[in-house]
Amino acid sequence: MPIRIFLASAPRTAVAHEYQEIVTSRTREVLGSISGIVIVNRSQTESILKELAFQQTGLTDSDGIARIGRFTNASHLFLASLADLTIEKTYHPSTVIG
Repeated sequence: MPIRIFLASAPRTAVAHEYQEIVTSRTREVLGSISGIVIVNRSQTESILKELAFQQTGLTDSDGIARIGRFTNASHLFLASLADLTIEKTYHPSTVIG
């Protein structure tokens, strides 16, 4: 039995916005090329969102995304999130040799 994965992106941050579509697209390509894995179609997601709209709001959080995955009969959920991990150099007076 194939593993059905609902591939979703976490809510976007301003920094990650430009990269998130690229990462999601590439992840979809890689996972979709693996034998035994089926990526749940996004068109299924759209119809499910319409059905759920009258029941609740706020489906952008991880609980809502997981609920959508269950409605698509996905057996696994792959949730990606990007963050800005800026590394700053900090110099402490005790480490500066003059």
